[in-house]
Order: sequence, then C-alpha cells, then structure tokens
Amino acid sequence: MTNLFLRKSHIFSFSKYLCFLWISISVISCTEPPPLKLTSTQRTEVDTLYLRIVNPLGKQLDSTCEANKEKKIQMLLDSMRNVRLSEEENLRLKYLQNENK
Repeated sequence: MTNLFLRKSHIFSFSKYLCFLWISISVISCTEPPPLKLTSTQRTEVDTLYLRIVNPLGKQLDSTCEANKEKKIQMLLDSMRNVRLSEEENLRLKYLQNENK
C-alpha cells in the first residue's frame, strides 16, 4: 500500500512540476522581447551605411524626376485641356438643344 501511495505522490509531484513548467513557458512566450538598443558606435555605423545607400539613390531619383518633369507637365496640361474642351462641347450641345425648343 505504501508503495502505491509513493507512486501516486511521485506522479502528483511530477504533474505539478509539468503544470508549473507549462505555465512558466506560456507566460514567457507571451511577452514581447525588449526593444533593440544600440550603442552610440552602432548608431553611427548604421547612419553611415544608410547615408552610403540613400545619397546615390537620391541623386538618381532627382535626375529621373527632372527627366520626366516636362513629359508629366505636358500630360497634365493635355488632360486639363481635354476636360475643358469636353465641358465646352457639352455646353454647346445644351445651348443648341435649348435654342431648338
């Protein structure tokens, strides 16, 4: 009988251990990791790398914008002109319809 009691107590203590382990892992896994903190040297290195990449790209984008600027402006002007011409045409048709009545 004592042998059976010891087995049950061992199983019960093992179950408590597993339960505690499961709760601990659940709590730890649900928390967010702390934010990354860089040293001043690391921040300087990141800034340097960023500027090495961004500066040439900025120059390329500026030259692309300049190259496409005239074409884009002309497209916008043509679009506005077409809208205005269609409005004028609609007004003329409306005027002709009112005149014919």
